[in-house]
Amino acid sequence: MLEKHDHLTITALKSKNDIEKYGMGIYKYLVYSDWTNHTAFKTNEGLSYWLRIIGLKIGENLNHLSNTAKIEGQYFTYCLLGIDTWTNKLLDNLDPKLKEIRNNLLDGSNSDLEYNCTWLSNGDYTKGFIEKTNEGNIIYYLNPNEHRRMKYHYFSIKE
Repeated sequence: MLEKHDHLTITALKSKNDIEKYGMGIYKYLVYSDWTNHTAFKTNEGLSYWLRIIGLKIGENLNHLSNTAKIEGQYFTYCLLGIDTWTNKLLDNLDPKLKEIRNNLLDGSNSDLEYNCTWLSNGDYTKGFIEKTNEGNIIYYLNPNEHRRMKYHYFSIKE
C-alpha cells in the first residue's frame, strides 16, 4: 500500500523545559504532518539522516526566532506483505517489480533500486529500499506482521 507523506512541519525543542514537556525528556526534534505526530529525533544527526534518505529539506533555519519550520517536499512509503497462505491470491496479482522487491527484503539481498536503507517500522529497525521518483522518494519495507523480515538491534544503528 502506497502512502503519501506531505505537509510536514518540524519543531526544534531548545530549552530543557520544552524537551521535558513536549519531547518526553528525550526527543529534541518533533515532526508533524498536518499537526499530527509523524516522527521524532533525539539528535541532529538522526534528523539529518532521515531528511537525506527521503529527499526532504527544512525550508527555513530553525535557529531564527521561531523554532518551527516547514519541511519542503514529500515522500511515500510502500509497506509490502510477506508470503502467507492468506496472501497468496493477492500476491499472484502483484506487480512483478513489487514481487522482486518483497523477495529481496525477505532474503536479505540487495535491490537494483537506488540504495538500501535502515527504516524504523512499528518500533523495529528493518531493511528498506529507496526508489527516487520525480514526485518524491518511495521507501519500500516489509509489513511488521511478516515474522521473517530483517530486524536490526537498536544499538547497532549509528544514525
